[in-house]
Amino acid sequence: MAQPWLPDACLTSRRAAQPIVNVIEAWTKNWFKRSAWQVLGNWDEALPQSASDFQPMRRARGFEITGKNEAEITLALAILGAERESPQTNDDRDLLQKLGKCVIDDLEARIAETLPHEEVFVHDRLAISSPRLFSLLIGPIGEAQIALECPIAQLVRMTRGTYSNAAIAPQMTTCAEALADQTVEISARLGSARNSLKDLAELEVGDVLLLDSAPDQPSDLMVNGKRSALSFTIVDDHDAYTLEFQEKQ
Repeated sequence: MAQPWLPDACLTSRRAAQPIVNVIEAWTKNWFKRSAWQVLGNWDEALPQSASDFQPMRRARGFEITGKNEAEITLALAILGAERESPQTNDDRDLLQKLGKCVIDDLEARIAETLPHEEVFVHDRLAISSPRLFSLLIGPIGEAQIALECPIAQLVRMTRGTYSNAAIAPQMTTCAEALADQTVEISARLGSARNSLKDLAELEVGDVLLLDSAPDQPSDLMVNGKRSALSFTIVDDHDAYTLEFQEKQ
């Protein structure tokens, strides 16, 4: 099935990145109790950052996590609520680094579950046509510590999933087919009469209001308040009165 074209704005909008943002926010809520990190935006939105300060930390299938020097230790200290300047032995640093690696491993696994696998979009012309990278910086406010980067093509399938595709109705060949499922209001007008407001006010139970038509004469069928080409006569069918339609002459 042909894939719908997506304008570039769809792939760079916050809506396109929202599934990944949700994953990162869930990750921060799970690990940080006091000093929470958060999504700071992309390279352009976050405070001035130099990409050269970020070194590869995880190269997963379809994306990469980079970080500043000793970002794992900084991450572990933030989780523990400890100060960066506090004295640390070599054993302390080893334990902090192991904790930081464990937390980054968890982030990598969560993102991997969210992003589509390569074979899912490899045949998608739009997916393989853009070499640009999508990025999200993560860390405390004002100081990004790690960054997620992936080809913007990764967002193609995910973005399509955020837009509902209505089922395409079968092709209709006639106007009658197109209008067949439409509903209209139908009413029967037996006749009409003209009276003054004074006469209407003086009507009592049992009074007779004379109409300008007889029971055996064709009456009007109103469709959505407008007179139709069909007319009817009232037929006494023993148990009920029915309407018998006929063409107007």
